[in-house]
Amino acid sequence: MIAIKPEGLFRGCVGDILRIIENTGSRLFLMKIVVADNSTVAQHLIHKKDKPYYKLLVDTYINKPMLVSVWEGAHINNMLNKHKGKAAPAKGDAACLRFMLSISKYRNCIHCSESNDEAQHDIGVWFN
Repeated sequence: MIAIKPEGLFRGCVGDILRIIENTGSRLFLMKIVVADNSTVAQHLIHKKDKPYYKLLVDTYINKPMLVSVWEGAHINNMLNKHKGKAAPAKGDAACLRFMLSISKYRNCIHCSESNDEAQHDIGVWFN
């Protein structure tokens, strides 16, 4: 699952991100725009609850619009995470989405599920 975070919507990055993902040969299966509430964000970020940056992450999502989407393709999670790049954009490859479109580690434009299990969790959170 891919989420274009509020930062990406506010900065007008949606078209660029979707184009890059489509150019990998992946196929869009499901997409919607949501405004995240406290409960949904807590479910989405449950695996990061004990991290020191948890509150900062929550604040980037709460009560702001974001685009959530499900994509299909061979080795989809590996491929998407390769194109997403590192959390800290300056440490990533110049061809990665976060390097090209993000302002900082915590003000980046995109979330990608890291694994099939995480994708199933994220899909359950955002599409139920």
